[in-house]
Amino acid sequence: ATASTAREAEAASRLDVARAKLANQLLDPAIADLRQIMIDFPGSPAAADAAFLAAEALERARRPDEAMAIHVEFEQRFAGHPRLGQS
Repeated sequence: ATASTAREAEAASRLDVARAKLANQLLDPAIADLRQIMIDFPGSPAAADAAFLAAEALERARRPDEAMAIHVEFEQRFAGHPRLGQS
């Protein structure tokens, strides 16, 4: 496996763990994991998914200011990403 394939697999694995934490209402640990994925895998599809999930989790945790900050960062980092929709 190439280094990039290994990194993609690690990112996907870490996303799965964060999703499991979200499913179990462990919002703060999940948000921390998602933010770390964004840092560790910048510009990757996993980072885009992590940003989106983190914003959703922050909204569920009633932390709208932090959620908005993630949304703004997402728009800056991933302009044109399908999750942004058509503007």
